[in-house]
Amino acid sequence: MFFYNYIKSFERKINNKIHYFIEPFYPKDISKDIFDKHLYIYHFTHKRNIDSILKNGLRCKKNTYRDFPERIYLYITDKKINDDKDNVLRFIDKVLRTTKDIAIFNIKNMHNIPIYNDTAMEEDNACFTYNNIDKSQVKLINIDLE
Repeated sequence: MFFYNYIKSFERKINNKIHYFIEPFYPKDISKDIFDKHLYIYHFTHKRNIDSILKNGLRCKKNTYRDFPERIYLYITDKKINDDKDNVLRFIDKVLRTTKDIAIFNIKNMHNIPIYNDTAMEEDNACFTYNNIDKSQVKLINIDLE
């Protein structure tokens, strides 16, 4: 599958048969669109991660619920967080399963990080990168979404 740019995302037993869910390893690269359109790039996480991110930047992590390479999940939009709170809160709740004690980081929109559309998510705003993001490109935003 990898030869054809696909990976097994997860498997599930349905009607006593095993079904494999696959997705592209490298989906559509949207970094040029993000840069050209001056879109905002955000990362949502729990507040307990703030110090580590400010000290080390964002580091790719392995997810436990699906089988794919380490990555950093991002959220892209043409709006500031304050101008789209309802959609942002729905997204945060979906990916973090809570909207309490959440930290929001703005990622400097530089053209040096390849960013890919997250094909496993329904939301168009969902994307990811396989690259670590340096602390100089990360800024904590103090916004109360509640």
